[in-house]
Amino acid sequence: MTTPMFDDLIQIRGLTLWEPWATAIAIGIKTYETRSWGTRYRGSLAIHAGRTVDQEVLKTARDFYPGFPDPSPGMVLCVVQLNECRTMTEPPSDDEAFWGVFGVGRWAWKMTGLMKLEEPIPMIGHQGLYGLDPDVATALTEAGS
Repeated sequence: MTTPMFDDLIQIRGLTLWEPWATAIAIGIKTYETRSWGTRYRGSLAIHAGRTVDQEVLKTARDFYPGFPDPSPGMVLCVVQLNECRTMTEPPSDDEAFWGVFGVGRWAWKMTGLMKLEEPIPMIGHQGLYGLDPDVATALTEAGS
């Protein structure tokens, strides 16, 4: 039996982010992703940690969030629901301001329904929103049951 999050796995999309931004989503302290482009897509979004780790941001994150986990590059860390995508001119909170660029003309993607994976799933990421490899979709189905 699958959770409601996975009722329509064919529609799930992936999004690759550098670390530590992907981990910040996976542990629930980042609920908006900011991009230079918007999307009409709404639904399940697999958050993939890219291979790039910004060491300076990671150090700052560890200063502000004691116990911030080690990065997991090359892994799907969690699944969220992308519920809203809108232009913003200011961050929704001071904590969110650290994790995004909320300038004029940028897009803020609101993510809810975090499901952190107990075991991250290895995957090669892509740019933009993308469909998942069938093996990854199957692993997510098993993780959500």
